Amino acid sequence: MVEATTYGVPTWVDLSVPDVQAAARFYEGLLGWTIQAHGSPMGDYYIGTIGGHEVGGMMAAPPQDAGMPATWTVLFNVADVDAIVRTVEDVGGRVVEQPFDLPDARIAIVADPTGALFGVVSGPTPPARGCRRRPAPCAGSSC
Repeated sequence: MVEATTYGVPTWVDLSVPDVQAAARFYEGLLGWTIQAHGSPMGDYYIGTIGGHEVGGMMAAPPQDAGMPATWTVLFNVADVDAIVRTVEDVGGRVVEQPFDLPDARIAIVADPTGALFGVVSGPTPPARGCRRRPAPCAGSSC
């Protein structure tokens, strides 16, 4: 299994949604997540866990996104967010949100040449809180 701290590996997912409580009920029922609210510099942040492993987070969409559909953002682990942002346009992408800092991570949102949005993150922890990055447990023979 590839470790979530490996360069270029998806390491976290964020959901921006107009109704966090409805989304939390859905993912708890569908995927068996346990979801708890935590404070963050950007407001309440809800973290989903499976078997004690943090697997993703969600927060209320900001007011400027009213009317927009809810979206998941995948964040890829990188060594240097600023270096990646400097390279994005050179390889055909675009920077959507310049790098910013959270207590334990640095993040930027970018788009590939087709317009698909994703995030890049560096730091010792996922963007949400002070937890270790580690893959979620899996089931079945393909793990």
